[in-house]
Amino acid sequence: MLPFAHASPRRIVATLVLLAYLPACTAWVSEGPTPAQYVQAAAPRSVRVVKHDGSHLQVADPTIQGDTLVGRHSAGLAQHDSSYRIAVPLSAVQAVQLHKFSLGRTVGLILGIQLFGLLITKATCTPPANSKTSSSTC
Repeated sequence: MLPFAHASPRRIVATLVLLAYLPACTAWVSEGPTPAQYVQAAAPRSVRVVKHDGSHLQVADPTIQGDTLVGRHSAGLAQHDSSYRIAVPLSAVQAVQLHKFSLGRTVGLILGIQLFGLLITKATCTPPANSKTSSSTC
């Protein structure tokens, strides 16, 4: 049996909306004492290279060859494209970063969603018009 076979459409939509927020739970984090040392020691699958001029690019399968960081440009280029392979001089690299889980962003997201739900509940919750009691219709 499928997990969503008996789920209401509202529950399915709510689940999809929450899944769309998952990238908010990650952050780019600088790694290593130097970019070259980190790439050589950790052999990451993909990194974001931050250059001294402030620009950045994602590099898949990075390696160090001499004084150059070499890899594949991972921003959606076709494999037959001549710019698919990329080489960046280490002198131009300020840092290499990894996309990692961020506890702070996750907690902030959960608290933000709860606060939003509370505000929506308060906004739609109205006291009875002709009642002497203080109960509401929530």
